[in-house]
Amino acid sequence: MDRYPENFAVLVRDMAQEACAFGAAELQDDTDVAEMSVQRMEDCRVALEEEGVLESDACVQIKDMALCAVRLILSDLVDPEVRGDRQQEFSDACEPCPGNVDGKLWNRTRQLFIANAAFMCAEASGDEGAAEKHRRKFDKLSRAIAGFKPIGNEATTRDADEFAARAKEAIPATVVMFSGCMDSQTSADVFNTDSFALPTDAGPGGAGGACTTSMIKALSESENYSWVGLLKEMRSILAGTYTQIPMLSSSRAMDLNGQFSVLHSEASGRTRALLVGINYMGSTSELRGCHNDVHKMCTYLNKNGYADDCMRLLLDDGEHDEPTRANIIRGFEWLVEGAQAGDSLFFHYSGHGTSVRDDGDDEEDGKDEC
Repeated sequence: MDRYPENFAVLVRDMAQEACAFGAAELQDDTDVAEMSVQRMEDCRVALEEEGVLESDACVQIKDMALCAVRLILSDLVDPEVRGDRQQEFSDACEPCPGNVDGKLWNRTRQLFIANAAFMCAEASGDEGAAEKHRRKFDKLSRAIAGFKPIGNEATTRDADEFAARAKEAIPATVVMFSGCMDSQTSADVFNTDSFALPTDAGPGGAGGACTTSMIKALSESENYSWVGLLKEMRSILAGTYTQIPMLSSSRAMDLNGQFSVLHSEASGRTRALLVGINYMGSTSELRGCHNDVHKMCTYLNKNGYADDCMRLLLDDGEHDEPTRANIIRGFEWLVEGAQAGDSLFFHYSGHGTSVRDDGDDEEDGKDEC
């Protein structure tokens, strides 16, 4: 076995995190939390056994490895004199490698526990640089034990066809997304978009989002863009004035040189669009251009196959349905209701974004955007 099944790999990762929760509680002399963490580790061990991937003894060994890794790294902080003993305990816990597990996979499991323990200790000591380094290593190892991504120069064990099949199962539709900036950036709310010199029939002037405005600007000058060509033109329009870099992503492999369109390449004729604009009126985080973005995009969609009765707008302007969480969810349900192959479904969002802690081990910065 050169990689764990996905569910098993997630449980191994959970075991590492519970062990670190135990270590953090030990540092704070919080016996109640420490006891709860030990119980959750035992729950993880039981869940590992239930997966039927490894024998019971090997699942106990994984639990011991996680705990001993934390005790080893903790010794550097609290009692360096016992480090030798803790190192021996960890080495003993790692032996032997289960017979059906490849040596490289077992070594990565070992490294995973050490990396997360080192992350926990660096975070506890306030060393942000070291914490980030160890967190990145933990994330990479978490993906590697499930075969998702290469470590160093080694080839991934999951080939492109298998990944594509999983992507299609998870997201049956072909979804293509333009976003206003890189994950580590923010997208600008432009006070006055006159400098973009949009046509007068492009929609309302005044404030607007830099991403939406650059897209409408590009599309007003040419209709003959490839997907990547439009992206490059948007970046060119923003370059020199705005630091944000628009991005393009998709739910599966696609021809980036194919013709850009807001309609399906084999359109059935059915279209729907959900557009959300939030200016946060009256708040300390008020924006100016989000409503205008929505109206500009509506104007473009009207000219390209989307009728007014096929569009639903959520705006905090007192005239449309409010863009509450519940209304946005209902909007998505309406958008995909009865969807079939060949349908053209469009979603637009202008408003603030934020980041939360990554829960899928697929983000290099450890954060999911939302």
